Amino acid sequence: MGLINICIRKAAHLTAYFILGFLLYVAFRGRSTRPWNWRWSLYAAMVVVLWAASDELHQSYVPSRTASIVDVAIDTMGGILAQLTAILWYRPDRIQGKPPY
Repeated sequence: MGLINICIRKAAHLTAYFILGFLLYVAFRGRSTRPWNWRWSLYAAMVVVLWAASDELHQSYVPSRTASIVDVAIDTMGGILAQLTAILWYRPDRIQGKPPY
């Protein structure tokens, strides 16, 4: 049961930061009709890393929580996966002059 609990918690980390990373990409993209741009992904990934690190730093001050560099790495992987998804979602042959959302 302990292993299942850990796997579910780590999957939740990955999923939450995937969503954050993709939403950040969309926010940095704005209303642009251009396809994927590396700058938007880079900015989104940087914010994800900073947010994950600050979250773990905050947890180090909460007595009932523990900070973990592994969680920062898992969170970062979620953000990177989101950027890979953005590359596929916003590729030039998929864009028809309007955003898909």
